[in-house]
Amino acid sequence: MAKKKEVKETKTVKTSDFSFGSISRRKEDKEKQTEKENRRNLINELIGAPKPSPNLEKAKYTVEETEYEPTRFIVVITPKGVVYQEPVPRYFEYKNFVALIAAAPDKMVISSTLVDFDANLSHTAFEVKGVDCEIVTADFTGNRSENSYSQFFDIKNGTLKVGGNIIFAGPERGFTKVQAKAVVSQIIKIFDKSEEKVTC
Repeated sequence: MAKKKEVKETKTVKTSDFSFGSISRRKEDKEKQTEKENRRNLINELIGAPKPSPNLEKAKYTVEETEYEPTRFIVVITPKGVVYQEPVPRYFEYKNFVALIAAAPDKMVISSTLVDFDANLSHTAFEVKGVDCEIVTADFTGNRSENSYSQFFDIKNGTLKVGGNIIFAGPERGFTKVQAKAVVSQIIKIFDKSEEKVTC
């Protein structure tokens, strides 16, 4: 009698169940990626796109509070005689801010690429007890309104007339709130004295 052969059962596993990907497939993917990068670099070179700097650092930035209590001020007299106690912006270099407010024209010439205007600035000492103060003014050149209030402050200007805003400011930085109030008080005293002279 012939012996029966024992057949061992083996479980078959579908290859779709586990797929680690063959080494050749991973190699193909890497080559495709390299080919895409080479193509992108060639296109960028042809269109003149700037090449990323190898030393380019990640941008460092700080987000500040948008609401804040200003601590530095200037005082402004407009050509219409309005007196403002104006805060100095945090994002502006102080002396540039003062110069810009003094020299800003009434109608700024603006194109899509250029904002431009001429201004000759003058600085006149202004006495306020306990406050280091000067008056900054721009010449009247026709591109800003004449400020007739300059006559009350003996302003030494490049021309006989002052154009635009009259700025009362600290030479190196803005006033504190207390100092700004003292400057406004001194301005009002001068205006009041001039009224007395007219009525007498």
